[in-house]
Formats: sequence, C-alpha cells, structure tokens
Amino acid sequence: MAQNLKLKKQALREQVFAKITAFTDDELAASDNAVFEQMISHPRYKAAERVMFYYSVNCEVETHRAIEHALAAGKTAALPVSYPKGIMEPKIIAALSDAKPGRYGIPAPDETAQALPLDEIDLVIVPALAFDKAGYRLGYGGGYYDRFVPRLNRRKTYLIGLGRQSLLLPKTPRDRYDCAVDEVILG
Repeated sequence: MAQNLKLKKQALREQVFAKITAFTDDELAASDNAVFEQMISHPRYKAAERVMFYYSVNCEVETHRAIEHALAAGKTAALPVSYPKGIMEPKIIAALSDAKPGRYGIPAPDETAQALPLDEIDLVIVPALAFDKAGYRLGYGGGYYDRFVPRLNRRKTYLIGLGRQSLLLPKTPRDRYDCAVDEVILG
C-alpha cells in the first residue's frame, strides 16, 4: 500500500512539474504578485508577531518580498534549517541576506542562529508543488513539513499554503502522516 501511494505521488509530481515548467515568466510574476497581495492583507498575517516562512527557490511561489515586508513591519521572521531524517527547525533571521545555501542548496539561516520556539509561532507559510481543495499538499517527497506540523501548537499556529491557481488539485494521494494547511492562498 505504501509503495503504491509513493508511486501515485511521484507520478503526480511529474505531471505538476510539467505544468510548472510550461509557465512563462509573466505568468509566474502575476501569480506571485497576486499571492503576495493576498498574504500581506490577510488578517492572520497582519495579527502574527512570529512568522515562519520558506525561502522560495526555482518556480515556487515567491516569498522574498513577504519576508522583507514582515521584517520591515517589526515581525519576527524565521526560516527552516533542514537536518537529516526529515527534521527541520525554524531559525530567526534579521535580514533575508542571513540565509545562505544550506541542505539541498536552499538558502537557510546558519545552524547557530537563534531558534524560534515552536510554541511561539503564530503563522507558518507552507510551500508545495501543489495543494488540493482540502489543503493537503503535494510536496517534494522529503516529508519535512509532515514531520514538522505535528510538533506545533495547533491551537495557536495557523498554516497558510501558497500555491498557483492553475495547479489546484481535486485531491492529492495521502496517508495518515500527511498534514493539511488551514488555508491556501492561490494566485
């Protein structure tokens, strides 16, 4: 059963990657702009004091402007540092330039940066290749967020996924370990 699920997810990843590579720069920019505007006007973002972002790479929904916006607004911003076995920890940044290439080449704070305690996080901005209508994500297959989310104080921490409207899926293949976000912002 688990192998079958893994194969279904991999096949869906390949389909989504094919769609992503077909986007033009203008389409990506328009989508990124729409998501950014929705996010910074979102009540949960406005109220959040401590936000964990992801550092966008390649064709992911762009987060750099949102990180800079949060820092300029006086919010505590954190990025994940990835460790072996699918573990990640949020580390506080004072500037986007604090992020340097880390595991998988994704920019992250230095491992010695101050950790943002999990029970203090108000909002987590979650990446994905695509989301489905129920908020479940199709990730890259490492399981980092599915291991991370259960460690959060879910009464306090709100999860917002950032995605592209044209990649919204009816339903992703999932098992009991897959975690949904509270809301998806699409552009």
